[in-house]
Amino acid sequence: MDRHWFPAILLGFSVLLALVFAVVLSPQGQELLESNPDVRQVTTPSVIVDESTYQMAIVSLLEDYQLNQNAEVTYAALIAVRVPSNKLNLHYELVIAFGKLIQGDDLDATARLSALKAQHPWLPL
Repeated sequence: MDRHWFPAILLGFSVLLALVFAVVLSPQGQELLESNPDVRQVTTPSVIVDESTYQMAIVSLLEDYQLNQNAEVTYAALIAVRVPSNKLNLHYELVIAFGKLIQGDDLDATARLSALKAQHPWLPL
C-alpha cells in the first residue's frame, strides 16, 4: 500500500488547525465569540437570592395556591423560583409534593406538605 499521502494530509490538518487558532485568538475572533449569546449567558454572574426574598416568594406562591387550588400553576411557579443554597432541600420537597398533587397522589402529597409545615412553621400550608 502506498503511504506517500500521509505526510501531506498530516501537514494539511496541522496548517488548518493553526489557522483556526489564529482566527479564534485574533481580536475579530474574540469579538465574534463575545457577540455570541451563548457565551454571554455563561459569563454573566448568577443572581444570588437571599433567604428572606426566597421565603417571601414561597409564602406568596403558597397563599395563591390556597386561594385557587391550582397545583399545576404552583408547580410551574416553584420551578421558576431561584433558591438559596441553604433552602435547596425544602424547595426540592415542595416541588415533589406539588408534582404528586398534579399526578393525583393526594395522600402522599398531603403527608409531604404536612411534614414540611412541621419542619418550617413559616410555610402557609
